[in-house]
Amino acid sequence: MRSEIKVFLFLIVCLLAGEWGTRWVEPELSKDVEHLEGLEAMAQRLEPRGKSNVLVLGNSLARCGLDQGLLSEGWRLPSGGAAQVEVLTPDASGIVDWGQGFRRYVVETGSRPEVVVVGTGRVHLNDPMEVQSERLAAWLVPKDERWAFVKDQKWGMEEAIPFWLASWSRLFANRERIEPLVFYRLVPGYEETSRLINHERGVAMAGRSGGKELGAVTTRHLQRLIDDVAKVGARLVVVTMPVPEVYEMPREAVEMLKANGVLLIEGGSKMTMEAGRFPDGYHLDGEGARRFTTWLTGSLNASFGDTDRR
Repeated sequence: MRSEIKVFLFLIVCLLAGEWGTRWVEPELSKDVEHLEGLEAMAQRLEPRGKSNVLVLGNSLARCGLDQGLLSEGWRLPSGGAAQVEVLTPDASGIVDWGQGFRRYVVETGSRPEVVVVGTGRVHLNDPMEVQSERLAAWLVPKDERWAFVKDQKWGMEEAIPFWLASWSRLFANRERIEPLVFYRLVPGYEETSRLINHERGVAMAGRSGGKELGAVTTRHLQRLIDDVAKVGARLVVVTMPVPEVYEMPREAVEMLKANGVLLIEGGSKMTMEAGRFPDGYHLDGEGARRFTTWLTGSLNASFGDTDRR
Protein backbone atom coordinates (compact mmCIF):
# COMPACT_ATOMS: atom_id res chain seq x y z
CA MET A 1 0.00 0.00 0.00
CA ARG A 2 2.85 2.36 0.88
CA SER A 3 4.48 1.80 -2.52
CA GLU A 4 1.18 2.56 -4.27
CA ILE A 5 0.95 5.87 -2.43
CA LYS A 6 4.48 6.71 -3.51
CA VAL A 7 3.62 5.96 -7.12
CA PHE A 8 0.48 8.09 -6.87
CA LEU A 9 2.41 11.00 -5.33
CA PHE A 10 5.10 10.64 -7.97
CA LEU A 11 2.49 10.90 -10.72
CA ILE A 12 0.96 13.98 -9.08
CA VAL A 13 4.38 15.63 -8.88
CA CYS A 14 5.04 14.80 -12.55
CA LEU A 15 1.70 16.28 -13.60
CA LEU A 16 2.28 19.44 -11.59
CA ALA A 17 5.77 19.77 -13.02
CA GLY A 18 4.41 19.26 -16.53
CA GLU A 19 1.71 21.85 -15.90
CA TRP A 20 4.20 24.41 -14.61
CA GLY A 21 6.63 23.68 -17.42
CA THR A 22 3.90 24.00 -20.06
CA ARG A 23 2.79 27.39 -18.74
CA TRP A 24 6.39 28.56 -18.66
CA VAL A 25 7.22 27.61 -22.24
CA GLU A 26 3.70 28.00 -23.64
CA PRO A 27 4.34 31.00 -25.91
CA GLU A 28 7.24 29.07 -27.48
CA LEU A 29 5.10 26.08 -28.47
CA SER A 30 3.77 27.74 -31.61
CA LYS A 31 3.03 31.12 -33.16
CA ASP A 32 -0.66 30.39 -32.61
CA VAL A 33 -0.22 29.99 -28.84
CA GLU A 34 1.90 33.15 -28.77
CA HIS A 35 -0.96 34.97 -30.50
CA LEU A 36 -3.59 33.59 -28.09
CA GLU A 37 -1.44 34.55 -25.11
CA GLY A 38 -1.30 38.12 -26.42
CA LEU A 39 -5.06 38.65 -26.63
CA GLU A 40 -5.30 40.25 -23.17
CA ALA A 41 -2.81 42.92 -24.24
CA MET A 42 -4.69 43.33 -27.52
CA ALA A 43 -7.90 44.04 -25.61
CA GLN A 44 -6.16 46.74 -23.57
CA ARG A 45 -5.01 48.47 -26.74
CA LEU A 46 -8.63 48.58 -27.92
CA GLU A 47 -9.94 50.15 -24.72
CA PRO A 48 -9.33 53.90 -25.19
CA ARG A 49 -12.30 55.83 -26.52
CA GLY A 50 -11.82 58.31 -29.36
CA LYS A 51 -9.34 56.16 -31.25
CA SER A 52 -10.02 54.75 -34.69
CA ASN A 53 -9.65 51.14 -33.59
CA VAL A 54 -10.37 48.24 -35.96
CA LEU A 55 -10.53 44.63 -34.78
CA VAL A 56 -10.02 41.93 -37.40
CA LEU A 57 -11.53 38.53 -36.62
CA GLY A 58 -10.49 35.55 -38.71
CA ASN A 59 -8.09 32.67 -39.14
CA SER A 60 -4.93 32.12 -41.18
CA LEU A 61 -6.71 33.33 -44.35
CA ALA A 62 -7.11 36.77 -42.79
CA ARG A 63 -3.72 36.71 -41.06
CA CYS A 64 -1.88 35.92 -44.32
CA GLY A 65 -4.20 37.78 -46.67
CA LEU A 66 -4.44 41.19 -44.96
CA ASP A 67 -1.47 43.55 -44.80
CA GLN A 68 -2.09 45.37 -41.51
CA GLY A 69 0.22 48.25 -42.39
CA LEU A 70 -1.49 48.94 -45.71
CA LEU A 71 -4.94 48.61 -44.14
CA SER A 72 -4.00 51.12 -41.45
CA GLU A 73 -2.52 53.57 -43.93
CA GLY A 74 -5.18 53.36 -46.61
CA TRP A 75 -8.51 53.13 -44.78
CA ARG A 76 -10.07 56.37 -43.57
CA LEU A 77 -12.77 55.70 -40.98
CA PRO A 78 -15.91 57.82 -40.39
CA SER A 79 -14.30 59.15 -37.18
CA GLY A 80 -11.72 60.82 -39.40
CA GLY A 81 -8.68 58.84 -38.36
CA ALA A 82 -6.63 56.15 -40.02
CA ALA A 83 -7.49 52.61 -38.95
CA GLN A 84 -5.48 51.31 -35.99
CA VAL A 85 -5.71 47.57 -36.58
CA GLU A 86 -5.69 44.80 -33.99
CA VAL A 87 -6.26 41.11 -34.83
CA LEU A 88 -7.83 38.01 -33.29
CA THR A 89 -6.90 35.32 -35.81
CA PRO A 90 -6.32 31.84 -34.31
CA ASP A 91 -5.35 29.07 -36.69
CA ALA A 92 -8.16 26.89 -38.09
CA SER A 93 -10.81 28.98 -36.34
CA GLY A 94 -14.36 29.88 -37.32
CA ILE A 95 -17.48 31.70 -36.21
CA VAL A 96 -17.71 30.04 -32.78
CA ASP A 97 -14.10 30.97 -31.93
CA TRP A 98 -14.53 34.52 -33.22
CA GLY A 99 -17.79 35.05 -31.37
CA GLN A 100 -16.48 33.72 -28.07
CA GLY A 101 -13.21 35.60 -28.42
CA PHE A 102 -15.13 38.81 -29.11
CA ARG A 103 -17.22 38.30 -25.98
CA ARG A 104 -14.18 37.61 -23.80
CA TYR A 105 -11.79 40.28 -25.07
CA VAL A 106 -14.19 43.02 -26.16
CA VAL A 107 -17.62 42.75 -24.56
CA GLU A 108 -16.38 41.76 -21.11
CA THR A 109 -13.32 44.04 -21.03
CA GLY A 110 -15.07 47.21 -22.08
CA SER A 111 -12.96 47.49 -25.24
CA ARG A 112 -14.68 49.53 -27.90
CA PRO A 113 -13.46 49.13 -31.49
CA GLU A 114 -15.02 51.45 -34.01
CA VAL A 115 -15.23 48.71 -36.65
CA VAL A 116 -15.05 44.91 -36.54
CA VAL A 117 -13.88 43.22 -39.74
CA VAL A 118 -14.49 39.49 -40.17
CA GLY A 119 -12.17 37.95 -42.76
CA THR A 120 -13.72 34.64 -43.73
CA GLY A 121 -13.60 31.78 -46.19
CA ARG A 122 -16.63 30.15 -47.74
CA VAL A 123 -17.80 28.04 -44.79
CA HIS A 124 -16.37 29.78 -41.73
CA LEU A 125 -19.55 31.74 -40.94
CA ASN A 126 -21.62 28.54 -40.78
CA ASP A 127 -22.29 26.78 -37.47
CA PRO A 128 -19.66 24.02 -37.42
CA MET A 129 -20.23 20.32 -36.83
CA GLU A 130 -17.23 20.29 -34.46
CA VAL A 131 -15.25 22.88 -32.53
CA GLN A 132 -11.79 22.89 -30.94
CA SER A 133 -13.08 22.67 -27.39
CA GLU A 134 -9.65 22.80 -25.74
CA ARG A 135 -8.72 26.14 -27.33
CA LEU A 136 -12.13 27.58 -26.56
CA ALA A 137 -11.87 26.56 -22.91
CA ALA A 138 -8.31 27.77 -22.35
CA TRP A 139 -8.37 31.08 -24.24
CA LEU A 140 -11.68 32.14 -25.76
CA VAL A 141 -14.82 31.35 -23.77
CA PRO A 142 -15.35 33.86 -20.91
CA LYS A 143 -14.83 32.10 -17.59
CA ASP A 144 -18.28 32.94 -16.23
CA GLU A 145 -19.94 31.61 -19.40
CA ARG A 146 -18.36 28.15 -19.57
CA TRP A 147 -21.33 26.26 -18.10
CA ALA A 148 -23.74 28.05 -20.42
CA PHE A 149 -21.45 27.39 -23.40
CA VAL A 150 -21.24 23.64 -22.72
CA LYS A 151 -25.01 23.48 -22.26
CA ASP A 152 -25.59 25.41 -25.48
CA GLN A 153 -23.36 23.01 -27.43
CA LYS A 154 -25.48 20.04 -26.24
CA TRP A 155 -22.34 18.00 -25.69
CA GLY A 156 -22.15 14.54 -24.20
CA MET A 157 -19.51 13.54 -21.67
CA GLU A 158 -16.99 12.68 -24.42
CA GLU A 159 -16.97 16.27 -25.68
CA ALA A 160 -17.52 18.06 -22.34
CA ILE A 161 -14.70 16.38 -20.39
CA PRO A 162 -11.87 17.66 -22.66
CA PHE A 163 -13.37 21.14 -22.45
CA TRP A 164 -13.35 21.17 -18.64
CA LEU A 165 -9.89 19.62 -18.43
CA ALA A 166 -8.51 22.26 -20.80
CA SER A 167 -10.13 25.05 -18.79
CA TRP A 168 -8.03 23.97 -15.79
CA SER A 169 -4.89 22.54 -17.37
CA ARG A 170 -2.72 24.17 -20.02
CA LEU A 171 -0.82 20.89 -20.25
CA PHE A 172 -4.00 19.22 -21.46
CA ALA A 173 -5.03 22.18 -23.63
CA ASN A 174 -1.68 22.08 -25.44
CA ARG A 175 -1.30 18.32 -25.61
CA GLU A 176 -1.59 18.21 -29.41
CA ARG A 177 1.30 20.66 -29.65
CA ILE A 178 3.34 18.83 -27.03
CA GLU A 179 2.78 15.36 -28.50
CA PRO A 180 5.22 15.79 -31.42
CA LEU A 181 7.85 17.11 -29.02
CA VAL A 182 7.60 14.29 -26.48
CA PHE A 183 5.42 11.27 -27.16
CA TYR A 184 6.30 10.63 -30.80
CA ARG A 185 9.98 10.62 -29.88
CA LEU A 186 9.93 8.78 -26.58
CA VAL A 187 6.99 6.34 -26.62
CA PRO A 188 7.42 3.26 -28.87
CA GLY A 189 4.43 2.70 -31.16
CA TYR A 190 2.71 5.92 -30.07
CA GLU A 191 2.26 7.32 -33.58
CA GLU A 192 0.61 4.16 -34.91
CA THR A 193 -1.63 3.80 -31.85
CA SER A 194 -2.61 7.46 -31.97
CA ARG A 195 -3.50 7.18 -35.65
CA LEU A 196 -5.65 4.11 -34.97
CA ILE A 197 -7.49 5.83 -32.11
CA ASN A 198 -8.18 8.92 -34.22
CA HIS A 199 -9.45 6.75 -37.06
CA GLU A 200 -11.83 4.85 -34.79
CA ARG A 201 -13.02 8.11 -33.24
CA GLY A 202 -13.69 9.53 -36.69
CA VAL A 203 -15.71 6.45 -37.65
CA ALA A 204 -17.72 6.72 -34.43
CA MET A 205 -18.45 10.42 -34.95
CA ALA A 206 -19.46 9.79 -38.55
CA GLY A 207 -21.88 7.15 -37.28
CA ARG A 208 -23.36 9.53 -34.74
CA SER A 209 -23.86 12.20 -37.39
CA GLY A 210 -25.30 9.75 -39.88
CA GLY A 211 -28.82 10.86 -39.09
CA LYS A 212 -28.04 14.55 -39.64
CA GLU A 213 -28.57 16.36 -42.88
CA LEU A 214 -24.95 17.22 -43.67
CA GLY A 215 -25.99 19.73 -46.33
CA ALA A 216 -28.04 21.84 -43.91
CA VAL A 217 -26.51 25.24 -43.07
CA THR A 218 -27.32 27.07 -39.84
CA THR A 219 -25.98 30.47 -38.75
CA ARG A 220 -27.10 31.09 -35.16
CA HIS A 221 -23.53 31.85 -34.02
CA LEU A 222 -23.23 34.45 -36.78
CA GLN A 223 -26.40 36.16 -35.55
CA ARG A 224 -25.02 36.22 -32.02
CA LEU A 225 -21.80 37.87 -33.18
CA ILE A 226 -23.80 40.45 -35.15
CA ASP A 227 -25.80 41.24 -32.00
CA ASP A 228 -22.68 41.45 -29.82
CA VAL A 229 -20.95 43.82 -32.23
CA ALA A 230 -24.03 46.06 -32.24
CA LYS A 231 -24.13 45.91 -28.43
CA VAL A 232 -20.72 47.58 -28.11
CA GLY A 233 -21.59 50.25 -30.68
CA ALA A 234 -19.21 48.99 -33.35
CA ARG A 235 -19.88 48.49 -37.02
CA LEU A 236 -19.47 45.08 -38.63
CA VAL A 237 -17.90 44.40 -42.03
CA VAL A 238 -17.55 40.90 -43.50
CA VAL A 239 -14.83 40.32 -46.08
CA THR A 240 -14.51 37.06 -47.97
CA MET A 241 -10.85 36.21 -48.44
CA PRO A 242 -9.41 35.06 -51.78
CA VAL A 243 -8.32 31.45 -52.25
CA PRO A 244 -7.17 29.74 -55.46
CA GLU A 245 -10.75 28.84 -56.45
CA VAL A 246 -13.40 31.53 -56.88
CA TYR A 247 -16.34 30.91 -54.54
CA GLU A 248 -19.68 32.32 -53.42
CA MET A 249 -20.86 32.58 -49.82
CA PRO A 250 -23.68 30.27 -48.66
CA ARG A 251 -27.08 31.82 -49.26
CA GLU A 252 -28.06 31.52 -45.58
CA ALA A 253 -25.10 33.61 -44.41
CA VAL A 254 -25.59 36.24 -47.13
CA GLU A 255 -29.27 36.63 -46.28
CA MET A 256 -28.51 37.03 -42.57
CA LEU A 257 -25.89 39.69 -43.25
CA LYS A 258 -28.26 41.61 -45.52
CA ALA A 259 -31.11 41.36 -43.02
CA ASN A 260 -28.88 42.94 -40.36
CA GLY A 261 -27.44 45.69 -42.57
CA VAL A 262 -23.92 44.27 -42.52
CA LEU A 263 -21.54 45.40 -45.26
CA LEU A 264 -20.30 42.37 -47.25
CA ILE A 265 -17.23 42.72 -49.49
CA GLU A 266 -16.81 39.59 -51.57
CA GLY A 267 -13.13 39.27 -52.27
CA GLY A 268 -13.56 35.53 -52.70
CA SER A 269 -15.54 36.03 -55.90
CA LYS A 270 -14.33 39.41 -57.18
CA MET A 271 -10.59 39.49 -56.47
CA THR A 272 -8.85 36.78 -58.48
CA MET A 273 -5.11 36.10 -58.46
CA GLU A 274 -2.76 33.79 -60.27
CA ALA A 275 -1.88 30.45 -58.66
CA GLY A 276 1.66 31.63 -57.89
CA ARG A 277 0.33 34.00 -55.26
CA PHE A 278 -0.73 30.94 -53.19
CA PRO A 279 2.61 29.19 -52.49
CA ASP A 280 1.07 26.56 -50.19
CA GLY A 281 -2.03 26.14 -52.36
CA TYR A 282 -4.32 28.02 -49.97
CA HIS A 283 -2.85 31.18 -48.34
CA LEU A 284 -1.76 34.38 -50.05
CA ASP A 285 1.91 35.30 -50.07
CA GLY A 286 3.18 38.76 -49.11
CA GLU A 287 2.72 40.28 -52.55
CA GLY A 288 -0.76 38.76 -52.83
CA ALA A 289 -1.69 40.21 -49.44
CA ARG A 290 -0.51 43.67 -50.50
CA ARG A 291 -2.50 43.51 -53.73
CA PHE A 292 -5.63 42.26 -51.99
CA THR A 293 -5.38 44.82 -49.17
CA THR A 294 -4.95 47.66 -51.68
CA TRP A 295 -8.09 46.48 -53.48
CA LEU A 296 -9.92 46.07 -50.16
CA THR A 297 -9.11 49.52 -48.82
CA GLY A 298 -10.40 51.00 -52.05
CA SER A 299 -13.65 49.06 -51.66
CA LEU A 300 -13.95 50.06 -48.00
CA ASN A 301 -13.38 53.75 -48.69
CA ALA A 302 -15.85 53.67 -51.59
CA SER A 303 -18.68 51.80 -49.89
CA PHE A 304 -18.25 52.12 -46.14
CA GLY A 305 -20.92 54.80 -45.85
CA ASP A 306 -23.47 52.80 -47.83
CA THR A 307 -24.82 50.78 -44.87
CA ASP A 308 -26.47 52.01 -41.71
CA ARG A 309 -24.31 52.29 -38.59
CA ARG A 310 -24.92 49.39 -36.24
